[in-house]
Amino acid sequence: MDPTFKKTTYLPFLRNIIIFSGLIGVVGVILLLLLPANFFSPALPFLILFFMGMTIFVYTMLVKTFETRFARFVSFFMIATAGKLLICITVVIIYVLLNKQDALPFLASFFILYILYTIFEVTALLKTADRISRK
Repeated sequence: MDPTFKKTTYLPFLRNIIIFSGLIGVVGVILLLLLPANFFSPALPFLILFFMGMTIFVYTMLVKTFETRFARFVSFFMIATAGKLLICITVVIIYVLLNKQDALPFLASFFILYILYTIFEVTALLKTADRISRK
């Protein structure tokens, strides 16, 4: 990873995802205080960390691929998306099988976080792609 990439692309992305995850955490705490406790999975903080880590990993790999060749980026994006989906399905199945009493709150939290982090990732990738293509 070259220093220019770190300074102009990766560090702002890291800052934004930390802020984004912090806001999600704050909203989660507020909702936990306002709604009944059985609406929330005890795994919620770990889910935020899981999605944050997965988003950072996929974003980094995709941006590195985009810098080399756009045609390769499209293929890798499809593979990364499918891989991410398979990992998510596996996590959901394992958790639900091991914690049946927490299945519904976990599934709701997982789905909402999946959507939020996917939107964040795609938005960040579009901004980065625009910045790279202008070079």
